[in-house]
Amino acid sequence: MPVKFGVLQGSVVGPILFSLFCNDLPDTNNSDDGDIYMYADDTTQYAIGPTQDLVAEMLNKILSKLYLWRCHHQLTPHPDKTEYMIMSPLQCLKLGESQIKRVSSQQDA
Repeated sequence: MPVKFGVLQGSVVGPILFSLFCNDLPDTNNSDDGDIYMYADDTTQYAIGPTQDLVAEMLNKILSKLYLWRCHHQLTPHPDKTEYMIMSPLQCLKLGESQIKRVSSQQDA
């Protein structure tokens, strides 16, 4: 059945409902690929590796799993709101078909 109503942004119940709906998201990842952390409605993935190519491979593997999870749960991704930060040069990262914007700093909520 189509959803006709949603929860207002900034509401108290929004992050709670999001957390309940997305509580299995971290289970999509194998710890060998990196880590996924969630806080309220923000999701952050981390990966550490010996080479830039290995880190990019790990991150893209996680992103691929996240994208499939998103498709299965019928959630709309927001590639324009998605960013990545790397401590050294790296090839591009993708969420589905969209390239993720690279940033040099980020403030977590």
